[in-house]
Amino acid sequence: MITIPTEIVDHIFSFLDVLSPSGYNDLKACARAHPFLLTSAERCLFSNIRISRNPTVGRAFHCSNLSNVLLTKPHIANYVRALGVDLSSSPLDCHTVAPRELEDMLFVISKLRALTTIEIRGHHYWKNIEWSWLHKPFREAFINCLSLPSIKKVSILRMDDFPMTAFDQCKGLTELSLDGKFELSTDLCPRLESLSIYYWFKSGIFPGIITWKNALNLRRLDVCIPGVGELALFSDVIRICSAITDLGLDFLDKCNFFSFFHFFASFHT
Repeated sequence: MITIPTEIVDHIFSFLDVLSPSGYNDLKACARAHPFLLTSAERCLFSNIRISRNPTVGRAFHCSNLSNVLLTKPHIANYVRALGVDLSSSPLDCHTVAPRELEDMLFVISKLRALTTIEIRGHHYWKNIEWSWLHKPFREAFINCLSLPSIKKVSILRMDDFPMTAFDQCKGLTELSLDGKFELSTDLCPRLESLSIYYWFKSGIFPGIITWKNALNLRRLDVCIPGVGELALFSDVIRICSAITDLGLDFLDKCNFFSFFHFFASFHT
């Protein structure tokens, strides 16, 4: 029997989108079809995973299930490149988390040492999750994970007061997405090329960017403008972030949009 080189199988599987239900199901079918396909299929299946306290569909694992997978198949940890932690339905705090659940979550995070992308998503009912609500051992484990030299992309979504000092050791970080209330550190991420801010810094979005001494390196900037008062500093941001080639602006209301339209027109006259 002719054996297809593993590299070719990997290349074929790379065309399947593990994030889509159909691609995910196809990879699972391949993993069951023949032992020869198992390693390549697992490498794709576990390349991008999400853990949730209440998983419903697709790739989402309950942390206890993923913990069992890593215990029985420890090599799987080497395949995980992107991890999403979904705390939306119930925050992992000291009031709601069971000791075993916390233990499973910490075990999973400690084993994933090849990550390039990590996302944590909160929001409890109608409001963001406060970082301080989360159990201290989990906070420490997550911040330790950020210090992995392989980390390139981080998303902190629907989370307030996440400490910007957590990025001090992220020397290789190039993409950062923030959705919540933060204080922008003046020496944040020297190699950062892409910054997305979907809510606001306590001191304001543009004032934070203006004081950030590494803003010159940005190639992409996406911001949500909460108020007209921020527009007066727009020209300063454009001047400081002179290397930007991709700029995205969002507005919380139509008034802000029309204010920006008039401001932008006057800025170019």
